[in-house]
Amino acid sequence: MTIRESLGRLNPVLVSLTALAPSLALTTRVLPSMSLGLVVLVIMLAASAITSALRNVVPARRRLPVTLGVLGILAAVATIVLQNAAPHLFDAMGIYLPLTAVNCLVLGRVQSVAWKESPARSLSDAFAASLGFLFALLLIAVPRELLGSGTLTLMPIGEFDGVIRVPFLVEHSIAMVSMGAGGLIVVGYLVGLARPSRRSK
Repeated sequence: MTIRESLGRLNPVLVSLTALAPSLALTTRVLPSMSLGLVVLVIMLAASAITSALRNVVPARRRLPVTLGVLGILAAVATIVLQNAAPHLFDAMGIYLPLTAVNCLVLGRVQSVAWKESPARSLSDAFAASLGFLFALLLIAVPRELLGSGTLTLMPIGEFDGVIRVPFLVEHSIAMVSMGAGGLIVVGYLVGLARPSRRSK
């Protein structure tokens, strides 16, 4: 998978419809969405590099448990690091941070690509797929947060508290957009916009 394909006609969320649970649960705010996307990026790169390096050592029948073990360790490390370094992000991501170990996008790409390709090709595929995941999360999170609360939540820097407030939207926010039903509606429209581009290719 190339970066262009991952951002467009093969986007893992908006076209392949994988990893929809975190894509709906965490996209009420931009910051946790971006954070999860970056965590998935790091874990996918590390897991792809490790499993690809072991592809000539581990027999096919043992690859799934090895994959789960590698992903479980990486997800545990990410959980511990964030819990200590950025507890607010750890709390915002909730159960979806440790569940990265069994995220269908991560597990699927490692199983289908990393065990079969060289480390360089595996890393390239992992980077493209996780970038597409991050891109989709942000596409969903930005309109949901803007319409649902009239804000954009980013990383606090200095005196900036990390929250951009849009005056009109703050006073006229649509609470339903921040709920599960609102997330489904936003994702549905984005999927509808993504599908014609896939057919045209």
